[in-house]
Amino acid sequence: MTCMQIYAGDRQSSALSSLFFFYLISSFFL
Repeated sequence: MTCMQIYAGDRQSSALSSLFFFYLISSFFL
């Protein structure tokens, strides 16, 4: 159960980081 929670949290963090990176790139180009 704890491993699943850690995996889910890591996945959410990775998605958030990728979204932030995409926002940074688009704001740089605009």
